[in-house]
Amino acid sequence: TGAASWYMLTMITQVFGIRGVYGDLKIEPKLLARQFDEAGNADIQLSFADRELKIVVHNPEKCEYGMYEIASCSADNDLIGGIRIAEEYVLIDRERLLSFEAGRRHKIVINLLCKVGAGEK
Repeated sequence: TGAASWYMLTMITQVFGIRGVYGDLKIEPKLLARQFDEAGNADIQLSFADRELKIVVHNPEKCEYGMYEIASCSADNDLIGGIRIAEEYVLIDRERLLSFEAGRRHKIVINLLCKVGAGEK
């Protein structure tokens, strides 16, 4: 019926918020607090721009969706240039993505913080 395919597409594009925008990679997580593991991580592996990526969304305070904002983004343990960080999303330009070495998996980590006054949920 294709239900599994639609479920996966929904998880990737809506829940993890991972999608292409004019060749760039936009990550706009909409994860619920219960979707993070005990360490506050939720991750997904996928291919984008012919690069293998493991995207980890780190929510150490386990804030609920709508109560967190993006604090930083790193790739392979280094803060990366060529990105735009807004309160709700990260945009990594295609040129920066293509600078990642082909043939190996790259780890992108997005760190979340509770919005001021949100408290732990």
